[in-house]
Amino acid sequence: MNHSLLTSTFLGLAFAFGVVEVAQADTVTLNNGREIHGRLVQENAEDIWIRTGQGTIKIPKFRVATFSENENWGQYGRPRSVEELRKIEEDKTREAAEAAARRKGDGGEGGEDTAPAPVAKGPKQPAAGGGKKDGEWTWGANVTAEQIEALTPIRDKLIEERKGLGKTEEERLKEIELSGEQENALQQEIKMLGWIRGRGGARRGGRAGSAPRREAARKKIVQTYGVKAIPSLVKALGSASLWQARTASTTLMDVAANAQNKDDMRWLMYHFKAPQSLLRLMDNEGDTLSPFVRGDANAAMEKVTGATQKWPPIKDKPTDNTELRSRAETQAYRAWQKWWGKEAAKFKKEQEAGKKRRAEIAEQLEKIRQGENPLEEKES
Repeated sequence: MNHSLLTSTFLGLAFAFGVVEVAQADTVTLNNGREIHGRLVQENAEDIWIRTGQGTIKIPKFRVATFSENENWGQYGRPRSVEELRKIEEDKTREAAEAAARRKGDGGEGGEDTAPAPVAKGPKQPAAGGGKKDGEWTWGANVTAEQIEALTPIRDKLIEERKGLGKTEEERLKEIELSGEQENALQQEIKMLGWIRGRGGARRGGRAGSAPRREAARKKIVQTYGVKAIPSLVKALGSASLWQARTASTTLMDVAANAQNKDDMRWLMYHFKAPQSLLRLMDNEGDTLSPFVRGDANAAMEKVTGATQKWPPIKDKPTDNTELRSRAETQAYRAWQKWWGKEAAKFKKEQEAGKKRRAEIAEQLEKIRQGENPLEEKES
């Protein structure tokens, strides 16, 4: 990452914090593909600090792939501006003063002038009035008890719908995040997937001892990292070393087969474009290893996607020129291309629809928080 870019960005933010644009934010893209949106607030030679809607987080620079300043980030989930943070503190101070005034009747022990505290009755019970908490939900200061009673069922239905949309992209990527030490250890195992002992020896397996070393790396990746290794394994599919690319495909196959949550696994595979990379390996020709690379890529594709396209076994291939793709392989390869084109479009459409609906729900919930009925506005 360009250090001077970050430094100049940080120096330019001293004024910006006072007048933060609602729809603008800095974006940090990590090596594993996760994006973090917020504002750069501090930087040194090794780390940066980004303020997000959930607080300020420290990010080591070695984990940063790209940094973008003032991107159009949208309205929801943005980090709070200085004015908003000041308003929150003022509200807390006012509420504390009001509570102290209510206790004044008997020196803080309760008395005739002390207002009774609202009794918590679960997230679906309406609060006594505006500004009160209902579970993890806080109503706007001017919302009446009648509005709360009317809007609570609508709010609960929207929250349930949001849960049904599943995890967000950020939540999924955070689940597979590795520490710097873990990432370095994983990359060492990734390198071993293409290990060949010394020089010479049989081309297909390298010299004696090569296959066991590759197999050991493969097993360790599956057992230690599982789906967290998907981004690095997909990258290894494009290696110039056919041995590394081939073993990466068989490792991906094992990761898919052993994944406890197939939906989460498939989302990660699709997000990091594993099928596209496997299709490129199915097109490999010109090397004595090529037919095995193609066959293993097809097997991995079947585990990753849950689909099949009748790829022929290696024993059915022509014996005179197995480096080139057979007619049956070509037919299966083209079938895979057609299938994945439709599947990729479907996946993209679903993700875009989910993001759009989450944004709509967030907008509706915010209106409810302030005492408005978003359904009435929609009907009108």
